[in-house]
Amino acid sequence: MSVQNESYVIFGAKLDYNKVSLEYDKDYERIGNLMLPKGPNRAVGCLGLLFDGMNGQYCVAGKCLALEKPEAEEYFECFKVPINNSAFLAYEVRKWIEDNGLSDLVGNNSFAFYVVGHHH
Repeated sequence: MSVQNESYVIFGAKLDYNKVSLEYDKDYERIGNLMLPKGPNRAVGCLGLLFDGMNGQYCVAGKCLALEKPEAEEYFECFKVPINNSAFLAYEVRKWIEDNGLSDLVGNNSFAFYVVGHHH
C-alpha cells in the first residue's frame, strides 16, 4: 500500500469529525461520493470533503483552491487562516453544504481558508 502526502488549500468549514464519521458509517456511498477526487490536481476547483480517516483529526467541507505534493515527508497540520472578503466563494460553499445535507455538521465553525496536510 502506498501513502501519498499532499497539501491542500481549501476554502470552507471544518465539520464535526465524529458526526461525519457516524454519517459515513450509516451511508458510506453518499458520504464517499462527496469526497474530493483523488489524483494529481483533480481536486483543484472542486467542491467536496477532505476527511482524515486515518487519525480522525479533521473533516473540511469546501472548495479546493490549490494542491501541492511536497518533495519531503513533511506536511502541514490543519490550521485556519481568517478571511475578510470572499462573499461569492462563501455562498458557493455554503450552498454545496446545504444541498448535500451537511449543514448540521458545520456547527459554529465559520468559513475560512484551510491548509491541510493529508495522507491517502
